[in-house]
Amino acid sequence: MGLIHTLSLVPTVPPWECIRPQSTIPESTKQTKTAATNNQPAKRVTETAAPHHAAFTEQKDPKHPMEKWIRQDTRYSGVIVQLKTGDVTLDNGAIAFREVVEHPGGVGVVPFDGRHVYLVRQFRIAVNDWVLEIPAGKMEPGDAPEARGLAEVQEEIGHTVARTVDGGRFYATVGYCNELIHLYFAFGLTHTGQQLEPEERIEIVPLPLDEIRRRLADYSINDGKTIVALHRLLAYLEEHPEEIRQP
Repeated sequence: MGLIHTLSLVPTVPPWECIRPQSTIPESTKQTKTAATNNQPAKRVTETAAPHHAAFTEQKDPKHPMEKWIRQDTRYSGVIVQLKTGDVTLDNGAIAFREVVEHPGGVGVVPFDGRHVYLVRQFRIAVNDWVLEIPAGKMEPGDAPEARGLAEVQEEIGHTVARTVDGGRFYATVGYCNELIHLYFAFGLTHTGQQLEPEERIEIVPLPLDEIRRRLADYSINDGKTIVALHRLLAYLEEHPEEIRQP
């Protein structure tokens, strides 16, 4: 399922807190391993990115937010999003009007085979144009972010993944929406074939790292989650050059 660019409202984590990816080195290391035999799938290991991906955190007390809802009305409830409006009190007692879009959240994955990053191109009616993106999808009830991301990779580019690295999280549009997007880097790709939904039209676009750098530099990639994810991947690869296969 393609990730629809709408964000959710009223974040479960206060928007004034930047969210840090979990560190895996060394005491916070979290790995998931499955033994591989001739009759079992290859092991998949989940890692978290090094601390350089950690974002700036401003010291604010989440128990004392600057704004508090005093009235909320649901104006629209759709398949993906809800629109809520209402009044909030500010820290000085004044009352202000707010509109918020609530979204279940999303997951984006950057598949990298050691030489190429696998992107997808699809038509987005919201912007009436073809958009180059990382494989991504919205969270479904009961989903774990990593599992949802791996499912999107298999559906959209037709690959299974042996190992993932946590690329952190970010809010897409905090001014009016609470969609939280989880990012992962995917390694150890095995081709299985696309499994698209009937309404999906997705072209697979593998690009070498030099081309990724060029497109970021000339601003020809205009999808927000993809820009963030690719910059974070390049930063990760600078610290882990062993992930890059030499010609």
